[in-house]
This record gives sequence, C-alpha cells and structure tokens, in this order.
Amino acid sequence: MKFAFVAKHRGSWPTIELCEALGVSRPGFYAWLRRPEARRSRDDRYLLTQIRAIHEQSGGVYGGARIARELREWGLDCGRRRVARLMRAAGLRGKPGRGTLRERGVR
Repeated sequence: MKFAFVAKHRGSWPTIELCEALGVSRPGFYAWLRRPEARRSRDDRYLLTQIRAIHEQSGGVYGGARIARELREWGLDCGRRRVARLMRAAGLRGKPGRGTLRERGVR
C-alpha cells in the first residue's frame, strides 16, 4: 500500500521525500515498480468482473454463497470466502431474503 501511495503521488512530490516519509526504501520502491503483477491479483481482477456480471444478472439479490456456486457451475475454481472478500472490497452486497411467513409476522 505504501508503494502504491508513492507511485500515485510521485508527480506532486519528489520520490525520495515520499519514501522517507513513509519509511520505505527508494530501491525497494523501484523494484516494486518493475515487478509484474501477481497471478492472484490478476485472478482476483478477472473473478471480480464475473462476480459483477452475476450480481447484476440476479438484480443485486445474490450474495457471496450463491455467486460462488454460480462461478463453480461456470467452471471457475473459487471459494465462498474469496468471493465474499472481493464483493466486500467492491462494495457489492446481496439483498436479504424475505424469510418465512412466521418471521414476517404472518400467521
């Protein structure tokens, strides 16, 4: 996160000052810039596009468990918790169910 902050703000401030203020090394920052994106990050980005599509198709009703089930039916390997983490980071939420008649106060 610190390196991303330096990368975002290095046009406004000198890189060396940003690195010193955040307590990171300048060579470490430049090594981070040259490093390719992690496979997990690429996979998460792809999964999030699929999650958004399923969430939109369901009218915003499906939560993490149902979306994970749909993704597995599509042949994508992912768990419920991973889907929930990605949904939380993207600000996506499923709508709560209607419940049983008794829970709604109908007799």
